[in-house]
Amino acid sequence: MVQVNIERHNWSDNDTVEKDEPRRRPRWKRWLIGTAVLLVCCLVGVVALLPQILSSESVKKQIADSLMREFNGKLTIGDADLAWWRPAQLSKVTVQDDSGDPLATIGSAEVNTPLWKMFWPSSAPLELKITRPEFVYEINTYGQTNWDRVFGRSDEKGPWKWPEMKHGGQPLRIRIVDGKVTVRDNVSERTIETENIEIQLEKSTRLLAGQLTGDTLFSSPSQKRAPAGRVEADFQLAMADGKVTAGDVEGKIEKTPLELIQPWLNQAVPHLHLTAANTDGKFATKWSGSLKEGFKLAFEGTLSATDLLMRSTEWLPDQELTSTSVTGTVSIDNTLPTAAGKFDIDCLLENCVVSPFRESENEPAEPVPAEDLFAPLSADEREDAEPESEPVELGRVRLVSTGVIETSKRNLELTRFDFSTDPWQMEMAGTIADWVLDPVVDIEGTSQGNIHPLLCIAFPGIRQAIEVDQLAPDEFAIHGRIRTAPPEQPEGAEGEPIDSTAPAPLTSSAKASPFDEAEEEREPTNKELPLSAVALWSWGELSSYGVDSKNGELWTKLSEETLKIVPVEVLIGKNGYYKGVSHIHLKPGERTFVMEPGVILENVEFTRGMCRSWLKYVSPLFANATELEGRFSLEMKSFELDLDTGEPKSLRGILKVDHCRLGPGPMVQQATAPILGVGGLVGRDIDTSLLEGGAKWLEIPKQDVEFTRRDDRIYHDQLLFRRGDINVTSGGSVGLDQTLDLTIRIPLNLLQDQTGPLAQFLRSQPLVIRIAGTMDNPQITGGDLRNYGAGAVNSLLQGILERRRNRQNR
Repeated sequence: MVQVNIERHNWSDNDTVEKDEPRRRPRWKRWLIGTAVLLVCCLVGVVALLPQILSSESVKKQIADSLMREFNGKLTIGDADLAWWRPAQLSKVTVQDDSGDPLATIGSAEVNTPLWKMFWPSSAPLELKITRPEFVYEINTYGQTNWDRVFGRSDEKGPWKWPEMKHGGQPLRIRIVDGKVTVRDNVSERTIETENIEIQLEKSTRLLAGQLTGDTLFSSPSQKRAPAGRVEADFQLAMADGKVTAGDVEGKIEKTPLELIQPWLNQAVPHLHLTAANTDGKFATKWSGSLKEGFKLAFEGTLSATDLLMRSTEWLPDQELTSTSVTGTVSIDNTLPTAAGKFDIDCLLENCVVSPFRESENEPAEPVPAEDLFAPLSADEREDAEPESEPVELGRVRLVSTGVIETSKRNLELTRFDFSTDPWQMEMAGTIADWVLDPVVDIEGTSQGNIHPLLCIAFPGIRQAIEVDQLAPDEFAIHGRIRTAPPEQPEGAEGEPIDSTAPAPLTSSAKASPFDEAEEEREPTNKELPLSAVALWSWGELSSYGVDSKNGELWTKLSEETLKIVPVEVLIGKNGYYKGVSHIHLKPGERTFVMEPGVILENVEFTRGMCRSWLKYVSPLFANATELEGRFSLEMKSFELDLDTGEPKSLRGILKVDHCRLGPGPMVQQATAPILGVGGLVGRDIDTSLLEGGAKWLEIPKQDVEFTRRDDRIYHDQLLFRRGDINVTSGGSVGLDQTLDLTIRIPLNLLQDQTGPLAQFLRSQPLVIRIAGTMDNPQITGGDLRNYGAGAVNSLLQGILERRRNRQNR
């Protein structure tokens, strides 16, 4: 029998029992996990709704405003159909200027894939289709465009440029359908439109290829809108590491105005504006490599156009070039692996004319600072006679250039470079080393004809200052480094710049150059080689301010921003010579013309042209002289002219008169008129023929007359002239405004056979006359004549009293 003992156990409240269920987490952890799950759900919701959020009107407006914040325009986004699960689409996108005129509009733009795939890496190409885009490009009479006014900047960021296309990334196909480009040119008052533009562009990491076709239309105030021609282009670009490494491009343009390329030309050369009608051209080019690593290029192109017009705000800003027709061909072949490439350029312009253009009457004229480097001495004349440019007919202009190009060494050899116009022709040849980064030129050439019309284009004031025929640099040479930035000069032991002298460029000339110097033993490097140029100039006939020369020659040398001018043989008149050596300093902000001290004119005949232009400032005696003969020399002690202001910094010299006879002008006649009264006072006839009209001679004996400039006046020392027994001495100053401040002394050696107080007075006291007014209207001050009369009366009374005393003493 088994007995089971059952024990009873009393549980207390403090006893613990292990349980099978897990322990519960703290409450703060449960809140943290819940919050994270909620944020994830909200984020997923926001991402899912992001396309719809971006499509809302308020967000579209904020995006458009932020994109145009730095520009003077307005961007409007019409409709936006955005969703992750279908292709994205934008429509009615418009860019306007601050006046509300449209610059660009896009009918619609859509991709061919759902939006989420655009953010997912894929090798499948992405296609973008742009329908009915239209660009409006308007050019005002100053050459400014509506795009410049909207996207132009005046800060350190510089002007706006077309955005660059990044060539790496996912393959992309862009298709433009029914595009339109409108160019309104207010310079030529023509409108060019390109419609039905079709563009196929395919981009990948290795290739960028595309095609472009379009039809052009033309309209003007005198011609209704009509079809003009067609444009076509086909290109393939090889890519590597996001960069273009090679290309194959072909294009053609038919019967299309040249203004169509102005939007792209403005990006490369902002200051240049071109217009032309009926432009035909085609080109084909292939290239590979880069300029730094070796560049291979093959290019063939032709161009022809009619009614060319070119303007520039930097190249001759007040002028425009027109031509009735333009033809040109360009050929470059640099594809051989070992041999250097060749190029051939031939461009011809018919009936070429350079003339000033008039501002439009509807727009305010912009002030253009004008410089007149050859202005007369008178400040008023310089302002009143501000030269107006006259048209310069260049006729048939042709540029022919052939040569060799070595891109690996960046060298360019010009075997032929001919530039010809009807008045002037030039031929030159040479080399340009390192023409990409640091060009160094070594060029020699010759020219013939008359370059004066071309100089008048660059310096309109030279037309009034110099009349010349057959002026040309017979031979010239240019050698040295063309610096595009301030050079880094090497320093010597004491910190002074090292002075290096370039060899004389001309070595084979028949005439010895006065600039020939001994060469340094060490050849200077390109970095040390300064730009220098030398030329032998000649002319047939030249006239400047009354100085006439025939068949003259002079050397010019440009070195270290200074042009030195040395005459070889400059005959003035029949037996006179020009011997002045001058320097023109061309450093920006310090441009001056300086004459070396010495005789600059020797044994020169007086001419009426000299009197009218500059001799009248040395002495107004020469002003308006009726007849003139004699010789003189001119010595300059100091002459420096500021070319930026046209004002002399210093002027001091000596007029060496050998002999001179002239017919006195109105100023001399009026100034010496009081002699008639003196003759009547003494009751005796004196020689007053110089006071009469006609060619009555006035003699100037041999003498030196010093002159100098102070402020705006030319002062001269005593100048003696005579007529018969009457000697007259003048001194004083003449203003650049032709005002007079002169003193004339006339010693009256009269009544030599008589005695008495009046006769003694007339023999001992000169007549002093002060002259004011202007050269055309001289005025004699009356105070001096009254003093002279009072002196005569006092002397007469003193003489009478003296005679009475003598009688009483007897």
